[in-house]
Amino acid sequence: MEKKYKSLIACVVLFIIIIFLVISIKLYFKPFLFILFFYFLSKPIYLIINKIIKSKRIASGLAILLMNIILICFIYYLGSTIIFKGYKLYYNNTQRFHEIFDIIKNNGFLDTFNIDKIGDGIFSGNIVQKGAFYTGEGIISYFIANICVYFLLYDGKEIFKGILNFIPESYYNSFRETLKNLKGMLTIEAVLIIVNTLELFIGFKILNIKEAGALAMLCGVLDLLPYVGTIIVFIPLIIYNIVLKEYFVVIGLISLYILVLIIREILETKFIGNKLNLHPFIVLVAIYIGMKLFGIVGLIIGPLYILLAKEILFNGT
Repeated sequence: MEKKYKSLIACVVLFIIIIFLVISIKLYFKPFLFILFFYFLSKPIYLIINKIIKSKRIASGLAILLMNIILICFIYYLGSTIIFKGYKLYYNNTQRFHEIFDIIKNNGFLDTFNIDKIGDGIFSGNIVQKGAFYTGEGIISYFIANICVYFLLYDGKEIFKGILNFIPESYYNSFRETLKNLKGMLTIEAVLIIVNTLELFIGFKILNIKEAGALAMLCGVLDLLPYVGTIIVFIPLIIYNIVLKEYFVVIGLISLYILVLIIREILETKFIGNKLNLHPFIVLVAIYIGMKLFGIVGLIIGPLYILLAKEILFNGT
């Protein structure tokens, strides 16, 4: 009985430590998410280059360079496509847009908002200053993340060994097993993103959506932001087809979004549950609570905490 109480106390302490670490990272180390994202993008490129070029330093540098080139090209292509499509949509349907705006205006919807105050707020000094601050902070985080990823690619094993030196020997095996399961969980997430991208591509093709490939790839990238991600693409598409009076396509897009969301949740909870030897319901609850508490990071932190707590409770480590 005493051992169980100690295990429960250890779980509570672990939870407090995780909260402290996540909040500290979010407040004082903004490049953390950039580092994770860039590392998982550049790691496969590094492994391919390192087979050709044996020098780890050169392979790491080239991997980061190629990753940045691919990322910049993708963002440029995506941005230019969105701007071009938006302009084309407005130019070809100017009258229809004016009709929709008049309907909204006549129904009194805009009366609930003070447009002048909103405009003044957007262009006020505070908003501009905050925008400049966050832009500068984002640029700094971007460069710091690239430097950190370089060292992780080049000297990752030594860094990992250094971290292990701070972990007591009794916890070493559990920690190693947890990292192994975490790697498997991230692999499952990557596979799910690919599956979602293929599903969306097929769905867009069936609905005769133009640029189906580019839109499906965009949804795949945005799928890193659960629930919020793909809807950023779907809302403009739905509005676009409402403007064109393509109501069948609108219904199809709504159905496709719901279907993909349901399939993702089922596969995610099932595969991660099997990988971690946990019931899918527990995994789903862990992901939901993790996201509520920590945002995007909670997608990983939630199941990770459950995994560590399971090790403490059942293995006594």
